[in-house]
Amino acid sequence: MPRARKQPAQLPEEHLPLPGAPEGAMPAGQMAVPVAEVTPKSWDTPRNDPPWNTQRAAPGSEAKAPEAARQPIGPEELSKAREKLHRYMAAKATTDARIADDEDWWRLRHWGQIREKFGDKQEELLTPKSAWMLNSIMNKHADAMDNFPTVSVLPRAEDDVEDARTLSQVLPVILEENRFEDVYDKSWWTKLKTGTRVLGVFWDAKKENGVGDVSIAEVDVLNLFWEPGIRNIQNSDAVFCLQRMTKERLEEEWGDLVQGYSGGEDIKPVEYRRDDPQEKGDEVTVVDWYYKKRTPSGKLVLHLVKWVGDKILFASENTNSTGAGAKAAANGWYEDGNYPFVVDALYPIADSICGFGEIDIMRDPQMYIDRMDAIILRNAHMAGSKRWFSQVGAGINEKEYLDWEKPIVHVQGSLDESQLREITVSGLDASVYTVRQNKIDELKETSGNRDFSQGSTSSGITAASAIAALQEAGSKLSRDMIKASYRSYVEMCNLVIERIRQFYDTPRTFRITGETGQEEFIDYSNARIAPQETDIGFGMTAARRPIFDMKVKSEKASPFSRISQNELAKELFSGGVFNPEMADQSLMLLDMMDFEGIDQLKKKIAERGTIFGQMQQMIMALQQQVLALSGGMVTPAGAGPVPEAQQAGQAQIPDIAGKRGTDPTRDAFQGYATTGANTAAERARNTTGVR
Repeated sequence: MPRARKQPAQLPEEHLPLPGAPEGAMPAGQMAVPVAEVTPKSWDTPRNDPPWNTQRAAPGSEAKAPEAARQPIGPEELSKAREKLHRYMAAKATTDARIADDEDWWRLRHWGQIREKFGDKQEELLTPKSAWMLNSIMNKHADAMDNFPTVSVLPRAEDDVEDARTLSQVLPVILEENRFEDVYDKSWWTKLKTGTRVLGVFWDAKKENGVGDVSIAEVDVLNLFWEPGIRNIQNSDAVFCLQRMTKERLEEEWGDLVQGYSGGEDIKPVEYRRDDPQEKGDEVTVVDWYYKKRTPSGKLVLHLVKWVGDKILFASENTNSTGAGAKAAANGWYEDGNYPFVVDALYPIADSICGFGEIDIMRDPQMYIDRMDAIILRNAHMAGSKRWFSQVGAGINEKEYLDWEKPIVHVQGSLDESQLREITVSGLDASVYTVRQNKIDELKETSGNRDFSQGSTSSGITAASAIAALQEAGSKLSRDMIKASYRSYVEMCNLVIERIRQFYDTPRTFRITGETGQEEFIDYSNARIAPQETDIGFGMTAARRPIFDMKVKSEKASPFSRISQNELAKELFSGGVFNPEMADQSLMLLDMMDFEGIDQLKKKIAERGTIFGQMQQMIMALQQQVLALSGGMVTPAGAGPVPEAQQAGQAQIPDIAGKRGTDPTRDAFQGYATTGANTAAERARNTTGVR
C-alpha cells in the first residue's frame, strides 16, 4: 500500500490558539490547561522513551497557585495516586522479575540462573549455550510474519457503507506511516519471549507539520502497571505508564515547573540487565496516570495526569470552565473512554492480563540440555588433556617433560611405571547421551517445533507434497496463536478509528491504490463518523455514532499456502468450474468448499453465468428474426430429416456440431449465419435492403 501524502490544511476555528495564550501554545481544540500549568506540545505517545515536548509556563503563573489548588487534581489526589501505583507495582513484582529473567535466557546468559538453581559455588570453566530454545522461537516468529494481518472495515448500517469502504483504504496507509510492520515484528519477539506484548495507540499533535496524526508504538510491559487480579486492562481502576529520563531532559521539556521538585525516587520500574553501561544517579521517573471518570450525564470518560516527584506537569481535568477547556474536561483525554493500550497475551493466566511465553515452557529442558552438554564437554576436555602421576624423587625433569618442543627429557636413575603413570579418564556411559537427546526431543515436543515444521523429515519421507502436508499439520499451534493475535489487532484498529473520529477535524489527503491498480487521491475527515445529534421525533434528539466491524485476514500467506491455492485454482479450471455454461453446477460445488477468496470467486462465476445466459437469449432472438425474414424454419443439424414439403424453399444448416463447440443449436446457427450459399440468408438480405 503506498504511503499517504498528508496535506496540512488551515486549522478550523476551534483549533486556533486560545485568546491570550502564549506564543506557540497548543491549539484550543486539542487541549487547554490553566495558565498556572504547562501546555505540552504533543499528545501522549508513551513508548520505551515517550517524546514529551512542552511549553514553558506563562509569566506570572506563580501568582495563580491558589486557583490551581482548587483544581480537581491537586496534591491530595496525587498522593492517593502514588499509593495506588505502589500497590500495583508490588502486585506485579513477580511478573516483572520473570520477564527480566526471560530476557537473560533470550540473550543466552542463563548460566548465572543455572548455578543459582543447582547451588554451584564456583563458576564452571565450560558453560555451553545451545540454541534449541531460540530456534523454536525463531520458527514461530517466522510463522507470525508469514501471516501478517490486513483488515477490512465493514459497516453495521447502510448509511455507513461509504465510510467503511474509505476506512478500509485509509487504515493500511496510517499503519504504514507508523511503520507498523516493524512494530509488529518487534512486538512478536516480545510476545514469544515474555508471553505479553502491549501496543499503544495515541494521538501525536506534532505529526504532519502540526496537523497531528495517529501514533502506534510498542509499550514495554515493565513500564506499565494496572489493577491486580483483572484479565482485561479496560476494567482496571487506573493504568500507570512510567518513563525514565535524565533531569536535564526533564528541565529542558518542562522548564521552571520542575525546578526544585522533590520525592519520587521510590518509583522506578524494573530494568533489564544490560551490557552497555547506563548513566545512574541523574535519572528521574515521569508517570502517566490514566483513569476513568463518569460525567454528570453518566458518560464514562478517560483522563490523564502527568507527574514527576511531587510536581503535577499536566492534568486533563485541570482546565478552564469555558471553551475548549470545558470540552476537554467533559469529554476526557480520549473521548472513546478506553485506555490507549492493547494487551496481547500468548498463554493466558487466570488472574492477570499478562501471559507466559515460550521461554517459560522451554526453560527447564534447555537448562538440563546445557548442563549435560557441560558434563560431556568436561569429560572430553579431561580425556584430551593428558595428566600423569609422578612419584616424588623420581628424578624426572618436569620442565623438559612438559615442553613438547624438547626432543630429549633427562631423568636420574631408572624409570618405570611405578614412578610415572598416565591418569586415565573413562568415557561417559551411553545413558548420558540418551538422556540428553531425550531432553532435546522433549523441548521440541513441548514447543511444537518438530523437524518437519522446518522442512526436514525422517522415516524415508521425501515427497514434497507429503512434507508440505506434515508442515501444514504441524503448524496448527502457530495458527492458533496467530489467530489470537488477530483479535488484538482488531482492537488496535478500533482505537485507530476512534482517534480518527475524535481528531480528524481537518480533511487529510491520502494516496491509495484503487480497484484498477492505479493511484488515487482521496480526502477524508471525521465529518461523517463523529457523533451527531439526530432528531427522533416528539422534540427529542439522540446521538448517532457509526460503529464498524472488522474482518482480518492474512496479507502475506506462507509459501505453502500460496502453492496450495495455486494448485486448487488449476484443479478448478481443469474441472470446468470457470466455464460459464456450467455456472449453476460450479456454484453448487463451491457451496460445499471453503478456501480463501471463495466469495469473490462465486460472485465472478455468477456474473459470467448471467452474461452467458443473456447472450444465449440474444442468439435465440436473432435466430427467430432470421427465420421470420427467411419465411421458413431452420432445422439444426442432428434434428432429423427435413420433410419433403419443406425441402423446396428451406435450407438445412450444415452439420458442424463438434467443430465449433458443445452446443449444437448455437454452432448450427453460427454455421448457418456464415454460409454465403444459404438462400434463406440471401432472401433476408434482399428483403432488408442490405447490399
